Amino acid sequence: MTQFLAKAQGMPKNIEATLTRIMRKFIWNNKKTSPINLEQLQKPREEGGINLIDLKARNEVIEVTWLCSYLNLSTKRPAWAFLTDIIINNLKLTGINNTTDLNTFLQSWNPPTKGTRANNIPKEIINMLKIAKKYNVSFTPIKLSKQLKKQYLRGTT
Repeated sequence: MTQFLAKAQGMPKNIEATLTRIMRKFIWNNKKTSPINLEQLQKPREEGGINLIDLKARNEVIEVTWLCSYLNLSTKRPAWAFLTDIIINNLKLTGINNTTDLNTFLQSWNPPTKGTRANNIPKEIINMLKIAKKYNVSFTPIKLSKQLKKQYLRGTT
């Protein structure tokens, strides 16, 4: 149940920090300093760790799965992704003129993730956009078909 809630709602940073602190205290029997750093403990046993859960990495993976759902442009795209597009597109500056307001990753401008304009975006969308920036996410075709190359070179769509 808790994994579902973390996936559906995300885990606030303060909860992540509290759980990490509780794990450290438990492992080191309430000692103030840890003889072995957390990163070492999170490694598999074969690498000298104890395979301790990495909450920060797990939460980042959850944000990446949200990003994957958002980037799904098929007919199975979730309804929240369309609403996210509307929210993000409402932040466009007035000189930006795109004829296709589909998805921020298909456009030539970047939505704000901080500052006054970003204050109008829910934190979940901000986190998703930051994860996309962190991993340099973009829509890039692996290989263009001959037909698409011809259309692109002629400037027609």
